[in-house]
Amino acid sequence: MAVIRNRLVRICLYALGVLSVLLGVTGIILPVLPGTPFIFLAAWCFLKSSKNTHQWMCRQPILGAALKDWERNQSISKRTKLFALSMISISLTFIWIKSGNIWIKGPVTLLLLAVSIFIFTRKEASKL
Repeated sequence: MAVIRNRLVRICLYALGVLSVLLGVTGIILPVLPGTPFIFLAAWCFLKSSKNTHQWMCRQPILGAALKDWERNQSISKRTKLFALSMISISLTFIWIKSGNIWIKGPVTLLLLAVSIFIFTRKEASKL
């Protein structure tokens, strides 16, 4: 995929990519925010706005392999699936224990359930 030529669009995508990385890292640390979708969004934003930053993300030891699997054939490794689904389960448990508000529990549960179904139904990355 080619980098977008329009400078303003590239700047906006790059800024969205930086924000997505920050949210993704926050999601890895905090149990209530899933980090993986934000990391994938950041990779897409950088793919469209900065080839160098995208390549840097793909070279990262923890995220690089997952990004390459996803970009190559929309697959997620079994280990990454297990980790993501475990973190989602912990997040849901935390929310249900700590929040007394059904208006928070309901939508968050539906969102995390949808994300879990999406992750679970992706094909597994083949080991090379």
